[in-house]
Amino acid sequence: MSGLTHSSDLGASGLSGGWRLFRLTATNSAWGIPSHAAMLYIEVIGGGAAGCGGWAADQPGRDVADGGGGGGGAMAWGMYSVASLKTAGITALAVTVAAQATSSPGSSLTPSDGTDGNTSSVIGTATTSGYGNMALRAYGGGGGMAATTNGGVGGGGGGTGSSGAKGSTASNTHGVAGKPYVAGVMDGGEVFAIGGGGGAGADNTGGNLASAGKSAEYGGGGGGSANNSTAGGSIFGAGGGGGSGAWYIASSGGAWNNYTQGGTSNGFDRNGAVSEGESATHGTSRTYGCGDGGAGYHGYAADHAAEIGGDGGTPGGGGGASGTNSTGHVRGGHGARGEVRIWAI
Repeated sequence: MSGLTHSSDLGASGLSGGWRLFRLTATNSAWGIPSHAAMLYIEVIGGGAAGCGGWAADQPGRDVADGGGGGGGAMAWGMYSVASLKTAGITALAVTVAAQATSSPGSSLTPSDGTDGNTSSVIGTATTSGYGNMALRAYGGGGGMAATTNGGVGGGGGGTGSSGAKGSTASNTHGVAGKPYVAGVMDGGEVFAIGGGGGAGADNTGGNLASAGKSAEYGGGGGGSANNSTAGGSIFGAGGGGGSGAWYIASSGGAWNNYTQGGTSNGFDRNGAVSEGESATHGTSRTYGCGDGGAGYHGYAADHAAEIGGDGGTPGGGGGASGTNSTGHVRGGHGARGEVRIWAI
């Protein structure tokens, strides 16, 4: 089966005693439940969204329009009795792994929004009358937005109930986070989203945590914006991508296993001070857990095709934005693919 690896090395997951891990990274596949298995523990991780692509407002001048980072993917899990699944007539699971979300370069006077992250899922279809289907989903983040006159805003992190969304630069509205959420708490009113809701993306009202990308618990972190490059992290989900920010402003991606906004486990780039011709820091990828968001990049004076936003770490990390001043119009960071992990005993 394409994209499938299996191992008994369970590491940081904390499971022991004969569990066997099946890691699925292909876009779509059918997974037959092993005949020996009595229990299944399943983790599903949604895809990270891409950051916006950079463009020059005048060429070859320094006038650039900045953009937002992509939201991170959510993480969902479940424990299932194989006997109960078989009673429902479920002997195989349909696995969908979120494909990578890509970022495209902008063009002259035209920004390029980041692509939204994709959904990962594990579905078991019941064939016995009277039983429902088994379904576990983790949604992707919203893409980073760019703007022609004002700085772009960050995409919302994916949730366990719905995808994150792009924002609106016309009204300076941050990317809305994926559901479920509690009104006033998880819709951008606070800096941390509990449960399965994603973190809202950053808006452009200023450089404070209240308007930065929000962090989450099981949802993905929100992406950073142009005027507030700080992205949200997540305890169990993936981090959002950093915004492009402005000259000499730190633009870190959000970190996995860290609900502090602008977590620095993936490092950060102090925009304008990195070496010319280098890309922003990519988010850290992990075999267990989720990826960090890529750092954002604000362009310097020179034109370098390599000066792009950092890619999100696999699985689920959001891509960082690029606001670089380049006549070549560079892309932002790609959002990372998702992943499905199944432990059987």
